[in-house]
Amino acid sequence: CEDVPIPEALPVVDSSGAGDAFNAGYLHARLLGLDAIASGKAGHQLAGWVIGQSGAIPPLNAGAPYARLRALR
Repeated sequence: CEDVPIPEALPVVDSSGAGDAFNAGYLHARLLGLDAIASGKAGHQLAGWVIGQSGAIPPLNAGAPYARLRALR
């Protein structure tokens, strides 16, 4: 069993929604067929972006990690 690497420390603006964002990124990647490590990284990436935004549901924009996750389809 491998561990998902610890992501770099990021400045926190608001931690609301970080757990939900991690789950969304992880599950999206798994449903696309990625392995557990790559899926964990996707979850970390999305959660890391969310904690840098204000509010639990940040506005949509092309620079967000979920825009890149959508491209994995």
